[in-house]
Amino acid sequence: MNDVTTIWAAARTTEQLLAEVGTLPGHHQHVLGTTDINHLIDAIVHHHDIALALGRGIDADPTASAMAADSTWSLPKRFTIPVTRRLVRFQWRAVDTDWTRGEGPQIHGPMAAILCALMGRVAAYDFLDGLGASEALVATTASAGVHRS
Repeated sequence: MNDVTTIWAAARTTEQLLAEVGTLPGHHQHVLGTTDINHLIDAIVHHHDIALALGRGIDADPTASAMAADSTWSLPKRFTIPVTRRLVRFQWRAVDTDWTRGEGPQIHGPMAAILCALMGRVAAYDFLDGLGASEALVATTASAGVHRS
């Protein structure tokens, strides 16, 4: 399937691909057990997986990112990903919206970067600062077995 998709996409211009993507919203069904907020988290975090790898930076809507982070933050411990459980010991403060969660050494930055960090994205730490940022980065990389130079 990936080979077919790659061949299909390679035959189109960037403008054609963007026009095709523009026709997609509303043409899917939720996977059983997922919610709109799950899809919001996926959209923001996976967008940044690509954007950060391309050097594009953090650009998601702070309010939407805060809604997604609240959902992640408030899940019962047994439902959160391991990295998120390790990161609740810090205080996270958004600089672009009114959002602060946790107690401990502070980490601050754009809301989308906070969401990505809570979801274990190491690249998000390039946009975060504060007394707890280095320690949180270590906790994130340790949980994923990632080493960052």
